[in-house]
Amino acid sequence: MALLAACGTDPADTPDSAADTGGADVIADSVEADTAAADTLDPPADRAPGERRARTLRCDPTDPTACLLPWPSNAFVSPDPATATGLRVTLDPTAAPGDEDITGLLRADGFSRVSPIVAGFPARLEPLSAGDAPVRLVVAEPGDGFGAAVPVWYETFGAYDATVGALVTYPARPLAANAEHVVAVLDSLTYVGGGHPEADAATRVALGLAPPETAEDYALAAYHAPARQALTAAGVDLAHVARVWDFTTRSADDPRADLVVMRAACLAALDDGDASVVIDAVTTPDGGPIAAIVKGRITGLPYFSDDAGRLARDDAGALTATGTYAAPFRAVVPAGTGDYRVVMYAHGTGGNVDDSSFDALVAEHGAAKIGLEIDGWTEAALGATVNDLLTPVSGAERVTNKVLHSDAGGSAVLRALSGSLGDALAAATIGGVANPAVGRRPDAARPIWAGGSLGGTVGLVFGNLEPSIAGGLLNVPGAGLTHWLPRSSIYALLEAALGQRFPTAADLNLVAAMAQLAFDPMDGANWADARADAPPFLVQQSIGDPVLPNVGSDLVATSLGCVRVGAELRPIAGVETVDEAVGRSAITQFLVPEDPEESALAVHGFAARNGLAGQAARAQFTAFLESVWAGDPRIDLPQLCVANDPPNSCDFSTP
Repeated sequence: MALLAACGTDPADTPDSAADTGGADVIADSVEADTAAADTLDPPADRAPGERRARTLRCDPTDPTACLLPWPSNAFVSPDPATATGLRVTLDPTAAPGDEDITGLLRADGFSRVSPIVAGFPARLEPLSAGDAPVRLVVAEPGDGFGAAVPVWYETFGAYDATVGALVTYPARPLAANAEHVVAVLDSLTYVGGGHPEADAATRVALGLAPPETAEDYALAAYHAPARQALTAAGVDLAHVARVWDFTTRSADDPRADLVVMRAACLAALDDGDASVVIDAVTTPDGGPIAAIVKGRITGLPYFSDDAGRLARDDAGALTATGTYAAPFRAVVPAGTGDYRVVMYAHGTGGNVDDSSFDALVAEHGAAKIGLEIDGWTEAALGATVNDLLTPVSGAERVTNKVLHSDAGGSAVLRALSGSLGDALAAATIGGVANPAVGRRPDAARPIWAGGSLGGTVGLVFGNLEPSIAGGLLNVPGAGLTHWLPRSSIYALLEAALGQRFPTAADLNLVAAMAQLAFDPMDGANWADARADAPPFLVQQSIGDPVLPNVGSDLVATSLGCVRVGAELRPIAGVETVDEAVGRSAITQFLVPEDPEESALAVHGFAARNGLAGQAARAQFTAFLESVWAGDPRIDLPQLCVANDPPNSCDFSTP
């Protein structure tokens, strides 16, 4: 998150780079330092790659600018044989900057797979240039990937306190789950006014550049044996490493577990009759592709948050219900004969269940659009969400839990389409009026997800949570919330207040990175590989999007292993261009004209507008939709882009 100044390099400019921190002599209060043989100085055996040997500390002496820097770091885990990783995030709550409540992070069995990597410095850093690689992020987990460099991008930050700088490194794709990674900051970084970060004595011991002299030295050298091996395998010159540390990512199922339980509980309530369908309003348009619009709720779903907005748990850590809630829905039933297909849909930020976008378009293709509502992101609730995010870590937890309930409620709505809700939609009367679609039922066997912005962001989760989802349209979606939100126009609502609470760039970026761990359960980057039978997704990106910046859609593309269909308008690390994507996910990049009379939302919401880019995006979606239901999912370039000038490009920026 930027305060006064941020200088960065685009993800596409930095195929392999990572974040740095400056070395200094700091006294850390060890909670559980591994200093075996302290009396004899007999050297402990080198730690083997993959061995989860923790060295739990209150503060990491690697970085003097904040107690919990660098982040993430295995200095902040402890052994836990009950977890999939064998570790548990362990933090001293008093060590957090700004009195931030970080206790909600202590359940994680490792660090986020898309965590920003934050390092602080005693001075501001000179801006980085394209191609600079001052930090290397390297896989240190045993296996074929050992020693592989991870593609990253990074940004330097100044702050109101110009004496402290920060460098943040962002993974360009989700890291492997339950895997150790090494971060090496190189001495190629330059401070404003001159000077470079240099390795301190402990770092030189860890790298094998100086002999150990104390018991702590021996333990440090033994612990970092895998780091030395991995960096050497990656071709990193250890003599130019100014700082080194490691961290272990959380297991794949760890961020998903709560939503899986919540979904199962909602479906059980529906199946057992504890939850029921309530019809609130019915509209029957005269003519056109829509037979009826039915609004309602599924009531009696189990609610799991406590009064503080945290998920309630019993002594064993299992979720426990605290009450019930209702999941709103809006069903747009198509005119015609026979049963009809289903498109699940969610609104964007500031919308609600009444969002009518694409009603007619979906109905014209003989499908029902089933709209859901995302709690916390409607116009009425958005102010409270912004207020929550002023406490970034605990606020992220509260915001996430609302979205999880919406996801679980959406699962109940989808299930009900094959049961009580389907019965209601096919009944002779519905909501007290004659039903123009009497006898016709939704066919929810192979539903498709569709949504833009927040709706696309949620869709990446929902499409991998629900095993029946056959494919999805994700228009201007985002993954890695802490990657894109600080660059969004939405962030203007938060910036000043956060700058007062966290006046240094190091502290502000630290709490932002920590918040990613709390956002993980609602972040699609953690769900993209959840299904063995992964459905294909069509991702549509709007170049220069000010609301959901392109780095968010970039990460969606790399999370899904997308190829690109159409001209490259913005490079994305690891994404190749193809003529057609058959049976797999793909991204198409759109560029709309800049019109000073149009708001920035015209770029973000281009797919719902009448320009050529919007027409092309809708044509691409409907062609994809039909191909999925035909059993031959494919993503092609829309004809308007094929015939464009230049050809095969969705660049419509020139009228």
